[in-house]
Amino acid sequence: MLESVPALCLPKGRAQYVIDLAMRSERTEAARAGVLAPRSRRKPLQPYEQAHRSWRAREEARLLRRVQRIDGLYDRLQREEAARLQRLQREETRRQQRLQREEERLQWEEARLQQVAPQVQQAAQQVQQAQQAQQAQQVQLAQLAQLGQLAQQAPQVAQRPQQRVWTATETELLRKGVAEHTDTSTGRISWANIVPGLPGRGIEQAKQRWKTLRKRVRESAKQGGGSRR
Repeated sequence: MLESVPALCLPKGRAQYVIDLAMRSERTEAARAGVLAPRSRRKPLQPYEQAHRSWRAREEARLLRRVQRIDGLYDRLQREEAARLQRLQREETRRQQRLQREEERLQWEEARLQQVAPQVQQAAQQVQQAQQAQQAQQVQLAQLAQLGQLAQQAPQVAQRPQQRVWTATETELLRKGVAEHTDTSTGRISWANIVPGLPGRGIEQAKQRWKTLRKRVRESAKQGGGSRR
């Protein structure tokens, strides 16, 4: 028991006492075994010797309790160290397992990407083709819209009255109508009464034709006056 106690744990000045105590216990065990003959004559103990023996007994008991406490502390430290090492070992094992799972997951994702890459490329091509088809469809719709506008404008163009050349008969009827339906006081011409006598002609056409005739008359008058001079 004394061998398991470090020398530094013993109190100062009492190391020799512990050694003597160990030697005395060895002698006692040897005497019990018959190696040493017990003393035949023993002197009666003096009071101071009895006090000394009781003090030594108390010291031995105190040292024994201290050694037991130190042994308990040492055992507890060993248990705590073993638990700490086991905890570290478990954490390292879990870390290795976590790293292994992460590596396996990365490998699986890489393999999955390699499998999906052709599908992604094909989908990208399909999207590009769809965009091109949509653009072509938009161009066709724009062309159809232009054609629709042209188709809507075609009847209007067809419904426009065609410009006809005024004949000499129509011109003569226009002159007679203007002469008959012109107010001499105001000089106002009643075109509503003149147009019925011109089949196929409107008020605007009659007005435009009359302006053209008057312009020609004025030009001819100017040319005649110049020649006379």
